[in-house]
Amino acid sequence: MRKILVWSLIACMGWLSITLLTGFVGREDPSSAAHRLEQLWQASSSLKTNSMKWTVKINGEIASPNYKQQFLDQVSTLKKMFHMPDMTVTTAHGKFTATSNWNDQGNTIHWMAVQRDGDRMYWVVQFESSTNEVTPVEQTYANLRNVQGKVEKALHAANMTYQWNGTVQGEAVRNGEDLVEATVKRVEGQMAKQAKLTVKETYADVSTYSASYAAPMLGKGIMSGNQEINMQIAAHRISGTNKERVSIGLPLITIEY
Repeated sequence: MRKILVWSLIACMGWLSITLLTGFVGREDPSSAAHRLEQLWQASSSLKTNSMKWTVKINGEIASPNYKQQFLDQVSTLKKMFHMPDMTVTTAHGKFTATSNWNDQGNTIHWMAVQRDGDRMYWVVQFESSTNEVTPVEQTYANLRNVQGKVEKALHAANMTYQWNGTVQGEAVRNGEDLVEATVKRVEGQMAKQAKLTVKETYADVSTYSASYAAPMLGKGIMSGNQEINMQIAAHRISGTNKERVSIGLPLITIEY
């Protein structure tokens, strides 16, 4: 009995150590939007800058008959669910598209639903937020978390599945004549303290370097060929300046970098 208690204590201490060291072990569902945003927030500390741009996308598909009225009925339901203002509906190539844009707690929100073949509708809601002298990083994150939470709550209430992707981006003064690859390696080194990383893909040109990683601890990734990608880091030298733009994407960077 004493041995069991000892080993149980060791196991608990081991779990606690991993939690404290990684910061990525949480009580929430690892696939939830809240958990993924928390991971991105923790990753943002690797950028070493207080000026950041956050972009989060939540998207999914639902059944949608190819009739305009049914499409309008469905987007009206989504409009109420997401508490959207008026939306614009257009037609292109025989397919309907609905869009809406609004602001909430300092976040710019873009919503779109597109009719697809096979009686399907693709929808996406994108949140954009930036830090500035008035709104510090912590407040920006809190506002984004609150606004995203409203959407996530509505999705769960409607029993709708979704995919999540987030990017945090910052600008910093270049470190002398170091190449942008050195910047990515620096951020990679910081992230490696929080999660085990395995480089899977890289890209380089005269002003840009990016690397994609397998990192199962960072949650659900995306398949690239026959391998899963959980995170991407990129750095780009901004022409005509002494600055560079650094981006971290979970699982991928989905904005210009």
